Amino acid sequence: MILSKMILSKKSGISICLAAVIVLGAGLRLARALETTYLQRDEVLYLTLAEKWEKTDFRTAYGNEYIPPMLLFLMKFFRPLFGSFLLAGRTVNILSGVFFITVMFYLTLILFGNRRCALTAALLAAVHPYAIRLSASCLREGWGLALVAAGTAFMLSAIQNSSVRLRAGAGALIGLAALFRYESLEFVFIVGIFELLPALKDRRELLPGLKALALFSVSAVLTFVLSLFIIGVPVVYYGQNLFKHAISRLILL
Repeated sequence: MILSKMILSKKSGISICLAAVIVLGAGLRLARALETTYLQRDEVLYLTLAEKWEKTDFRTAYGNEYIPPMLLFLMKFFRPLFGSFLLAGRTVNILSGVFFITVMFYLTLILFGNRRCALTAALLAAVHPYAIRLSASCLREGWGLALVAAGTAFMLSAIQNSSVRLRAGAGALIGLAALFRYESLEFVFIVGIFELLPALKDRRELLPGLKALALFSVSAVLTFVLSLFIIGVPVVYYGQNLFKHAISRLILL
């Protein structure tokens, strides 16, 4: 009885500390956003595109642009609530920072199984200057990084528990992350290497590995495409823009 009470009190203590770390991280990000009165990096482009998208349709607003549209959609969606595109975008990104802190706690807990270690990782995520900068600005990297971290946590948990649902969930999170940063799709190749590597030693592992990779990949692609459809982005038109950009990058290489 005494031991169980000690365990419960220890867990509740960690939970209280985690809540305090999250509040600290949110406060630092809010302070950074409030003190930054100038536009940073690509914020000018995002504000321009979001304003055009609200006034016209997606094709007219985007033209030949290819950048992932989810942040622009969120800016447009929450603009009536916050009064401006910039405030809407920065508030949405502050939430990505809070989410990232929480994810880092659970990701570290999955990796090391130690709550104190996980709490330390969450604290580092909360106070890291670059993490604060990313999630206090109207930039795509904040949610992109947070969703990739969440996808990694889901994937590791799926491997540990042999869970189909968690593996599909990991793919869905990476599909969402790709709507902020295309580089998130590189995670598919990492998963592919991990799933197929055991087949080099034992050919019987090839089919299970292919099935696991297919589940993850299909979940990521379906989430990406369905999300585009839900937010009102013409999938074929946007895919053509993206394909043209990929070809031009290959030519430059």
